[in-house]
Amino acid sequence: MSDQVSLSASVVLNSSADLADRIAALLRLSTLDTEKAIQVAISVTENPDELPVVLVAVGEEIAHIASKTRWLTEFEVRNMSDVAFDAYCEHLK
Repeated sequence: MSDQVSLSASVVLNSSADLADRIAALLRLSTLDTEKAIQVAISVTENPDELPVVLVAVGEEIAHIASKTRWLTEFEVRNMSDVAFDAYCEHLK
């Protein structure tokens, strides 16, 4: 399973990968290791080179993951981009 986690994480973090592939990898990662998925997704949202559309999509997916498991702490979201944080907050249930 560790190989699947590593592979999924590398796709999520690959800024040159297609957005749909990155989100699919994040969803796959969240089923394998929720905490790793949250950490990797947060890393994406902290990257100033990411496009706004990516930040929104990843922020939404973090909210979906968090709604099923646990909400993020203030410490975890402190460095998220505003765009990703807004998407996260909008989609929390």
